[in-house]
Amino acid sequence: MPAKRRKKYDPALYLVLAVFFVASVLYAVFPSRNGDLLTVEVVLDGQIIMSGNLGEIDFSTMTFSEHGFFNEIAIGEGIRMVSANCPGGDCIKAGEIKKNGEIIACVPHRLLIRLVSSQRPEVDAVSR
Repeated sequence: MPAKRRKKYDPALYLVLAVFFVASVLYAVFPSRNGDLLTVEVVLDGQIIMSGNLGEIDFSTMTFSEHGFFNEIAIGEGIRMVSANCPGGDCIKAGEIKKNGEIIACVPHRLLIRLVSSQRPEVDAVSR
């Protein structure tokens, strides 16, 4: 009696590979954020003066003034610098930050606003 001929590739293998492919695409598009909140840190002269979870901050705007310097930030889904009395206004031009590792810096006022979390930073490059 001749031996039963086996298919070279089992259709179940294709199904398993398809499920892994779809799962990896979904994970790349919608990464898990369970329990991982972005923390806002406001640093002035190298010292953290304010820290809190982005989704839990009650204020829509905050003002920081020290030694005649003035910075106002708006808080929503992200954070952006609304106004500042620094020359050039580069901190205002930086736009809104929403991702882990992003920062807004007002160099003349020595003010830094950064988003941090326990996850790896989403920023792809840093210039020094």
